[in-house]
Amino acid sequence: MKNISEVNRDVNLGAVVKGVDKLIELLNAKQNFEFMFEDFRASWPIIVGLLVAGAVASLIWICLMRCFAGIMVWLSLVGMMVVLGFSMQQILEKYLRWRFEYPLHVV
Repeated sequence: MKNISEVNRDVNLGAVVKGVDKLIELLNAKQNFEFMFEDFRASWPIIVGLLVAGAVASLIWICLMRCFAGIMVWLSLVGMMVVLGFSMQQILEKYLRWRFEYPLHVV
């Protein structure tokens, strides 16, 4: 944590001017909102069209998932069993190989 003298040393005239400029930009929010409103008013057909296209794409996706959900569940279960079985086989092979290469000499 900085003490007061370090904070005062870090603040200079350039930083104050930048802060005041940003504050002035922030206070011009009304003008910025007017620009945004004009942009929305000019491009509302594109926005609505893309929203409708997104809704249609979502509906198609939901219908496809409804048709293929059962198959996907069974394939994912079988796939997980295959992956786990393969992993267990690899781990067992490595364990048996290391067991004979590096035996423990416990007395």
